[in-house]
Amino acid sequence: SDDGNGNADTIMVGAFDVKNKKISVVSVPRDTLVDVSRTVKKINGAYGQGGVEQLLDELTPILGFRPDHYIKVDIQAFVDVVNLLGGVSFYVPCDMYHNDGAGFIIDLKQGTQWLNGNQALQLVRYRGYANADLGRIQTQQKFLQQLAKQTLSISNVAKVNEFAKILGKYFDTDLSVTELAYFGTAALSMDFSNDITFATLPGDGATSYKGIPWYYQLYPAECLEIINNAVNPYTTEITADMTNIFQVK
Repeated sequence: SDDGNGNADTIMVGAFDVKNKKISVVSVPRDTLVDVSRTVKKINGAYGQGGVEQLLDELTPILGFRPDHYIKVDIQAFVDVVNLLGGVSFYVPCDMYHNDGAGFIIDLKQGTQWLNGNQALQLVRYRGYANADLGRIQTQQKFLQQLAKQTLSISNVAKVNEFAKILGKYFDTDLSVTELAYFGTAALSMDFSNDITFATLPGDGATSYKGIPWYYQLYPAECLEIINNAVNPYTTEITADMTNIFQVK
């Protein structure tokens, strides 16, 4: 969730193949153009207007299926999780600086460093990449992979109760406690360097529509390939007639 305007800050669709110990995550750019009645037709506005249910509704024609469950995360969770770990080692891809004038400052230098909770929050919120939101998504994906790897290491198993308190404070989900424990236990034996993969739905991030610039217009065929390879929950392929990806005429 975006603590600035109430919209979705980051949207990811994930599939967990418990039997084969594989997790696949597909990022949906927040500026993705969707066929809706609101003036600004970006998918991140779905959450701001109608919450999780509307976001799931607007994801369905893109994916060709409706996700079974959701996890809503307050971005402040990064601070507490990373601090509980004692920090996270991560390669910052470029110098990052931003001052929003309201007290939040991003100031990180390029290179491998040990990030504390506040620095991790700066990292995942930074948007000043040459390739705009795609650069931000790539950094978030890499950081989440490293965070998962360190969180679920054997050395942190003793902190499970403390992690549970953070989940209760910053996470909202329709998964039961039993389901969360099941997935968490299954993930403990995974190799997060190899068993978790990320992709981003491809598109054109410089599309204008009805006078509003910088929509991200998806490429239907390329998106369909990624969806089938990464998150398709069916035993048969999702086909083009099962999706409805909005295109500017």
